[in-house]
Amino acid sequence: MRLGDKVRSLYRVIGIVLGISAVISTTGMADENWPKLEKSSTDTVCLETLKQARSAFLSNNFHLYEIAPIAADAQSEIILQSTGLDISGGDGADAKAGEFDELPLNIPGQSPSTVDYYHWQLKNTAGWRFVIVSENVGWRGNFYTLYRIDAKLTQDQFLASLGNNDRKTLPSPVIVQNWRPPMVFQRKDNSAAWVVDVGQTFTILTPWRVFSANGLRMEPACKIKFSANFKNSKDLLPETLGNLIENLFAATGTDEPNSGTLHSVSGARIEAEYMWANVGTRPWAALAAKPYNTRDRVDSGLKEWASTAQNEKTYNAIVAQYPKAERALANYYEKTFSKSSKEAAEMAHAILDLAFRFHFVFSADN
Repeated sequence: MRLGDKVRSLYRVIGIVLGISAVISTTGMADENWPKLEKSSTDTVCLETLKQARSAFLSNNFHLYEIAPIAADAQSEIILQSTGLDISGGDGADAKAGEFDELPLNIPGQSPSTVDYYHWQLKNTAGWRFVIVSENVGWRGNFYTLYRIDAKLTQDQFLASLGNNDRKTLPSPVIVQNWRPPMVFQRKDNSAAWVVDVGQTFTILTPWRVFSANGLRMEPACKIKFSANFKNSKDLLPETLGNLIENLFAATGTDEPNSGTLHSVSGARIEAEYMWANVGTRPWAALAAKPYNTRDRVDSGLKEWASTAQNEKTYNAIVAQYPKAERALANYYEKTFSKSSKEAAEMAHAILDLAFRFHFVFSADN
């Protein structure tokens, strides 16, 4: 039996602390190369979005699609974004007052909806407006689709065209069925507006895709990357750490065929991938993460789990690899983030403990 079978629930609340540890300072530790534009650009839309991406990257937020502080030197504002981290209850888009109307998505000829809605931009920019459609898909939340439509189109005409799939009146959507609402930016002088696709929740360190107006169309303007290309988050870290991470994922396990629709183990594995990506690229965010269990509880749970020969082999590999991984992580922080040997060692010790515990959720009475 894998460790994933022993947990009561692998859903957890990820607490975000407001400050960095008093013992371990992360001031000035950011890698100046990230985030960056995939291709060099002088487009003000891209440069403005890059400022906000930098603010998100430097925040303590566990995920880059969470709400981040507005960049201090921004010449633009965000007029629509998500309401917060957990938007599984639906209604996850939050608009600045006076910028959008939130209306029920009542399509002609269909039953009135109590869970689907759309945000209708009140102002138009150069004869166009944004509309964000939110469709409920059950306990997982809503799909968000963004349109840029002719400002002359009325709400009734929009809904009718949506129901009839009338592509002559209604252009193809800019962003289609994303689990997160887009971010809608607007210059403070109202001279331009653009949108950012923050990516799907199941992808790690997803690049932000920026769309801006090009004549009659919204087209990709640029892409903002938060790391080098990678397949798995362990690729962002030294190989010695990768060996430990592989065994930790082996201990985490996978969803059983009869585990239901929640796929709790798969969800936990995705969150663990996020954690390791932060360990490699945003250690200040990794320091702010809150695992469910104490180290003592995880250690005791793992020892119990290791009662079979197969599990014992994985457990012994984890125990042997852990100190080597901690030394490798300390060296990585010293070289990559220009930390002193002492501070790098303190960081590695604290962060590896958090990442290790992030893989498991044991019930208190197990």
